[in-house]
Amino acid sequence: MVTLSVNGAAESARASQGNPVHLRLYLINRGRPRTLILSQRPAYDFVVTTSKGMEIWRWSYNKTIEDLPKEIWAGSLGIAFEANVEWDQRDLDGNPVPVGTYWVQGMLYTQSGIFKSQKVELRIRRATPLRVELEIPSQVPVYGRWRDYYYWKLGQPLPLTLKLRNVTDKPVELTLLKRPAYNFVVTTDYGRKEVWRFSADQAVFETSEEHRLAPLEEIQFTT
Repeated sequence: MVTLSVNGAAESARASQGNPVHLRLYLINRGRPRTLILSQRPAYDFVVTTSKGMEIWRWSYNKTIEDLPKEIWAGSLGIAFEANVEWDQRDLDGNPVPVGTYWVQGMLYTQSGIFKSQKVELRIRRATPLRVELEIPSQVPVYGRWRDYYYWKLGQPLPLTLKLRNVTDKPVELTLLKRPAYNFVVTTDYGRKEVWRFSADQAVFETSEEHRLAPLEEIQFTT
């Protein structure tokens, strides 16, 4: 069984316009152990088509592919073959693709036949020019499946940083309302109980500040 994931999703994925899309193709043997012989160079490929079925991108197009092992041992457990690539959201002519819905499929070429993955729907949405990121330090980094977890000693001040970044290749004009124009909120009980709010101890002034962020430039707010 050949399975494809797009940005970690196996059925329907989303991506912001212009951001790299991660494609992962892997083979799992659900039958008896066997040896598969790769028949082509490259032995695997990724194809992106429009909602109407027109091919707009193929990973192997105009690429010099390195030699791969000619045989794959597919045991009864685990992943027997895996390939990871990134699509930069450009078509075969190198032009950025527009916002819309696309379909992605992977394939593996062997002497036993072509193994094709399921088709994954990819929706590319218009990217916002600004990205907000919260930075929290951790004394013991432990990572979960869906989110990151952070650990800090009880009673020690915890520094918080809020970043606002221009993620486009053009300058962005920005107007910040009020001073301070940012806030931090800490909750417990899965968000149901608020225990601290940065603005509760702050004098807020009704004013505005004009900012011009160059491409990839960011401004930071800390407490």
